[in-house]
Amino acid sequence: MELFRPKGVFSLPAVLALWCVAACSSAPDPRIATPRDTVETLLRAYHLWGATSPGDATRAWSGRAGDHPPSPDISAVALCFWDYDRDDSHRRAMGRFVTGMLAAGQQSLLFEVRSENAVVRSGRRPIFFRRTGQGWHIVLQESVPPEIREGLTGGRRPLGQRQKRLFR
Repeated sequence: MELFRPKGVFSLPAVLALWCVAACSSAPDPRIATPRDTVETLLRAYHLWGATSPGDATRAWSGRAGDHPPSPDISAVALCFWDYDRDDSHRRAMGRFVTGMLAAGQQSLLFEVRSENAVVRSGRRPIFFRRTGQGWHIVLQESVPPEIREGLTGGRRPLGQRQKRLFR
């Protein structure tokens, strides 16, 4: 005896199997597939890719006298960072700091990739990356030294840290 099965209705195990195959086979975003791709995407977002000297990067960053530099592609910038928040001025400043380091040293970056983490050296300062299913992201909290983070906030702690201190 055969059970009645309407056309177009799949069994639950078949649907689950298809869903697992689709979820497991998702490829990383090609813009951040490797740490090098992430650096290129970030610098392109700020129109700094290909600057051959720190002077070129500074001129591209600041614009000519009286001109404004082109606006960055904020969605591409946010994609490149693990802990970026476009609504948090402190995080944006940290992102600009890391971008400036990468732009100034882009001709001599050293990449050290491990299984889930990577370190990119721009001069003496390391920039830390973390891999997710989506690709490689820069970790601001680890890449920006504490003394620089404090300087970017004018000596004030970011709101999250102040709240934690209040509720201890």
